[in-house]
Amino acid sequence: MMYTVIASIVVLIVLGAIVALLKNQPSGGKQDYPYRLADHFLSNAELSFFGVLRQAVGENGIVFGKVRIADVLATKRGLNNSQRQTAQNKIDSKHFDFVICSSNTATPLAAVELDDASHNHKARIARDAFVNGAAKAAGLPLLRIPAKNAYSIAHLTEQLVPYLGLSSEPEIEEPEPNSEESAKSPDCPKCGSGMVRRQGKTGALAGKEFWGCAQYPRCRSVLPIGA
Repeated sequence: MMYTVIASIVVLIVLGAIVALLKNQPSGGKQDYPYRLADHFLSNAELSFFGVLRQAVGENGIVFGKVRIADVLATKRGLNNSQRQTAQNKIDSKHFDFVICSSNTATPLAAVELDDASHNHKARIARDAFVNGAAKAAGLPLLRIPAKNAYSIAHLTEQLVPYLGLSSEPEIEEPEPNSEESAKSPDCPKCGSGMVRRQGKTGALAGKEFWGCAQYPRCRSVLPIGA
């Protein structure tokens, strides 16, 4: 009699477990994936800047958007498990707006943050300060660009040149003096000197014509033709 009762209890437990497992299985035996395609990967402002950034970088690098900081930075050696986990947690949920990598090795050369009005909020200021410190500690240059309606490709290129793996400033082909052209040239936005039409020979401006300050190399300001 006792064995019969015990056997009945065991059978009931097994049946209960089977029923519970069946309830947890999706209908039709298929796994449920409650996801949909996001409305957009980049915001309109990010997409606009992304196009300009790619032109500014040219063939000197590859531009990636919305890159997890944890995919670019790693915790330093020598931390204990608790310290390593704490440091990792601080970067796991954050990302760089854009990362420029070497065309040959995909090594990160610089990160670029597009700062709109939201970066003036207290929480965002604290977040930006942390990201700045983390990038600096890891030796990753971080360029912050204020968001606006339009960007100068030439000006952005000039800001990026130190980080694009170029050994020196782009060589510039000096033009023949032309008094008529000089009269039409714009003034340098940095030093006020006249500007002359030039063509880059190497680097990010290779093969491109642009306005260059007449005081080059003392002043390296450039403007796109037509500015």
